[in-house]
Amino acid sequence: MPTLPIGSASLPIQQIHPNPDQPRKIFLPEALLALKDSMKARGLIHPISVKKQGEDAYLIMAGERRYRMACELGWPKIDARIWPAETTAEEAEIISLVENLQRANLNPIEIAKGYKVLASPPHNKTHEEIAREVGIADRTIVTRMLSLLEQPDEIQQIVSQDTISLTHLRYLDRLQDVHERIKMCKEAALQGWSVLETEKRVKQALENSAIMQAPPKPAVTAPAFHFSRKDGAILIKATFPGQYGPATMAEEMQSALSDWLTTHPLIEKETHPV
Repeated sequence: MPTLPIGSASLPIQQIHPNPDQPRKIFLPEALLALKDSMKARGLIHPISVKKQGEDAYLIMAGERRYRMACELGWPKIDARIWPAETTAEEAEIISLVENLQRANLNPIEIAKGYKVLASPPHNKTHEEIAREVGIADRTIVTRMLSLLEQPDEIQQIVSQDTISLTHLRYLDRLQDVHERIKMCKEAALQGWSVLETEKRVKQALENSAIMQAPPKPAVTAPAFHFSRKDGAILIKATFPGQYGPATMAEEMQSALSDWLTTHPLIEKETHPV
């Protein structure tokens, strides 16, 4: 049974302390400045998450950047969701991951990497459990997102820029040749192909590939006949290639026999001396 928050409150800044085990050690100055400007203009949109450490002490589980910028802005208080003191370190990490995954500004690759953390040790969550954690109704969405991490680095880079969608990629995945898939993925992103255009290009590429890989058709060999007479009967010796069926063989033999009989009539004409 997952631990649930026990409430929300606007907490005094001095009662909140950063987590010394915070996995993120590097905070980009540009990103912090952008966050600070946003908080100054619009306030705090997403409350931070903290865990009780005593009567008037709280440990940050998620939202240290927002906490830092609130301090720089001189805010006396900050909105927070409060979790019980018995929340374990593993639960705190999951809460932090889930909070990040539920935010709207993550690209598909960032989301996939977050799912990967939840699916790997020590969490070992199933795709269904991950879907439930992040509020997704269909677990197959988690499966499809995780499959992004199996794509070549070049394609992951393009997907992370949101220049092609997962639907585009579903059609591109039909290209088994990785180099061809990367090339077409780059073209789709650069030229802004629609999903319909991508489907059309992939279909055309597959058809061209099938034509190139098709084995050459065997040369058609005509049947051969040898006719002769013996004791008033016509002897026939025939050689038929494998592509001829019984009906075709009979037709070909009848035609050849007719031609032969024009030069080898069954009844010799009588000749009289002049």
